Amino acid sequence: MGMESSLEAERRNENLDDDDHIVYISYGECTNPAFLSEGAEIVNKQTRTLIFQNK
Repeated sequence: MGMESSLEAERRNENLDDDDHIVYISYGECTNPAFLSEGAEIVNKQTRTLIFQNK
């Protein structure tokens, strides 16, 4: 999230066939409302759960 996070997401998504198969999502505004941060935490938590289930 935040300034220039879209550039980082774009860089990380260059190869979607890599080992982690993760698609990075970027969001950001001048101010991030609590619901965006909470939503991102939910998505990240679920993603971590899926990653660790497959190891």
